[in-house]
Amino acid sequence: MLDVRDRWPGSMVVLMEVPPEPIHRYGCAAVEPTGEEGVVRVTGLAEEPAPQNAPNRYDVIGRHVLAPDVFTALERTPPGRGGENQPADAP
Repeated sequence: MLDVRDRWPGSMVVLMEVPPEPIHRYGCAAVEPTGEEGVVRVTGLAEEPAPQNAPNRYDVIGRHVLAPDVFTALERTPPGRGGENQPADAP
């Protein structure tokens, strides 16, 4: 991840494609291609979306390298579902 981070500044998350039926149990990322194999640009996040509202089938699997400004956004974000503060809830 850090090697990719050196080429693509910003925050990084690891994604895994999952079947459409259980997507409502995962955090899901909307993505666009970058031109580099295995690397996509995340354009949005949805926390446990209904299958019909999921941007695709890319599950955020819990490995992150976050840019410092993410923490500022999280500090301004009230707790979401379950009383937790999720990156997908931040503006």
